[in-house]
Amino acid sequence: MGPFMGSHEIDDQVEEPRWSDLWPTENEISILPGSDYENLRLVHPETDFDPTRTSPGPIDHTIQPYVTRSESGQIFSQVQEDPSTTSLENLSNAFSFYIGPTGPSDVSLLSQHAHLGRLAPGLSFRKVSDDRKAKSTIFGITEYELIDTVEPSPGKNEIETAWRELWSIVDRRTALQLYRLYFRFINPYFPVLDLVESTDVLDGLSLALIAGICASSVPFMLYDEELYDVLPRPPSRPQLYRLCWLGITQELHAPTLATVQACLMLQHHLPANPVLSDTAFKWSLNSITVSVAQTVGLHRDPSQWTLVPLQERLLRQRLWWAVWTMDQWLALSRGMPALINDEDADVPHLPVRTGCELSGADLTINHFERLTHLTLILNDIRTTYYTVRGESRTAEDLSISLDAARTLRTRLRTWQETLPDNLRSWSRSSGRVTGGDREADHHRRLDGNASLHLSYIVVHMLLFRALFRPIKHLRSSGRPPGMSDDRVMREGVSAITTGSIFCARELVDFLENLDSLVWNAFWHCWSRPNFAMAGLFMVDLLLVLSQLGNSDSCQITESSDSNIHADAASEDGLKELKRLIERWRWINRVSANGAAGVKGLTTLGLFKVETILAELRRSQTV
Repeated sequence: MGPFMGSHEIDDQVEEPRWSDLWPTENEISILPGSDYENLRLVHPETDFDPTRTSPGPIDHTIQPYVTRSESGQIFSQVQEDPSTTSLENLSNAFSFYIGPTGPSDVSLLSQHAHLGRLAPGLSFRKVSDDRKAKSTIFGITEYELIDTVEPSPGKNEIETAWRELWSIVDRRTALQLYRLYFRFINPYFPVLDLVESTDVLDGLSLALIAGICASSVPFMLYDEELYDVLPRPPSRPQLYRLCWLGITQELHAPTLATVQACLMLQHHLPANPVLSDTAFKWSLNSITVSVAQTVGLHRDPSQWTLVPLQERLLRQRLWWAVWTMDQWLALSRGMPALINDEDADVPHLPVRTGCELSGADLTINHFERLTHLTLILNDIRTTYYTVRGESRTAEDLSISLDAARTLRTRLRTWQETLPDNLRSWSRSSGRVTGGDREADHHRRLDGNASLHLSYIVVHMLLFRALFRPIKHLRSSGRPPGMSDDRVMREGVSAITTGSIFCARELVDFLENLDSLVWNAFWHCWSRPNFAMAGLFMVDLLLVLSQLGNSDSCQITESSDSNIHADAASEDGLKELKRLIERWRWINRVSANGAAGVKGLTTLGLFKVETILAELRRSQTV
């Protein structure tokens, strides 16, 4: 059974959208001059992918089929085909896989065939776009019977036992309600599934996918009255995640879109000990996710795949950017290089939705698009400062570091200033909204947008954290290379410390503004390490300011030493930072006893910061 959810529920009589329905008018697409979004473009059917593009971009999302003008900013070619016969997922007793430019299946030879089909028993090839195109992406089709005996793989008895265990943990009624909760509380922020309104939807889902959906939705059972009878003995999330992993391992020889979806869900599994960092499993799982995504061809632009159903192409596009975004944030949290090379992908940018599309009180519109825009900036910061080569260029040179930071910080500021009001809802969900506005607007809604703002704060801190390194270099070399003028150096250091204190203030104000409507909402799986990195940033800044305030730590010239002490490490700045750290520690302790602690969001950061601060105080460093 293929993973393309909803294809088996599609009514043959439903007319596919008109071309005009998919093409937004000028009033519906707004591109900001000078911003990251200026480079985003609509892809016309006759327009080839631009090979000069160096960074990927965000994608469109909703939880319903992406077929209306307001729901899609990109043109997807379409033909009137029967989805059951053109889908790459709903294949009878077979699975599909992407044929790359190298390997034993020579794609250049295959592309010469006017009509691809069965070339060997159990094996065939298929083009996904019109034969008249000079270049066409090709997929292989293999029958399952050819891989019946492949190893390593869970045995059939083990899988049958796993299915029985799944239904002993959740009955079908509970699983269906958890499926609906997933689309209510999770998918709007991380849209990797298509909603199917059918009581039979579970019949078309894999073991891994059902287990992953149920495990992800268990924390939201309290918001469904039909599940109150299950609350005394809720389904075990660890057991469900274990079944999800078992199901994934069964699919690795013949992965599908459902395998990718299940892998992304499994990333939200919390560690057994909430005060410890995740094990290497998360990073290893990320490598599996990326490999599976490439195996099923998610890294290729599907917009012109006229022989594949429109809804499936749109799902593929969203899934690719979900995988790409996950890869970037997990790489950040693990201190590892991202696994995806942007040179190997051509999935195009999509603009955010604007104007009339933002009417109403939907707090989730553009969340994922804006997240991916932000991740573009994260990617460029990592490439500039945190790759092996980037670090060697910038770590000891304040001038080069500052020059690169100016454009990056401008982009961050533009991202933050252009954030639509509906995505700033977390700041209004606190008690500051009163009366009719609260009742009519955001009262009694869980709000997952704070996870987006936390991600922004961490990216901003990541930029300043890179600028700390050449400042620390002052201790060993006296003057960073490339800074021939003491005044320029003093101004640069002052700007860095001032901006860093602003970041710390922004973090603390953000945390103090959160309430239960936010803490109980969905948080992206990288939020936990994000909270920890944000707290550790303040400790790092404390060390920098303390060292700059110590005349013995910075051997430059007499005049510049006194100026650095006066401008960059003033007592006022140091005192403010210490107050901010104390406020941060308090709000983290308080929140750790509530939903934030249950989800493990703040406990890791609190543990890291408290242990490091204790050691610094013992050594009288701060």
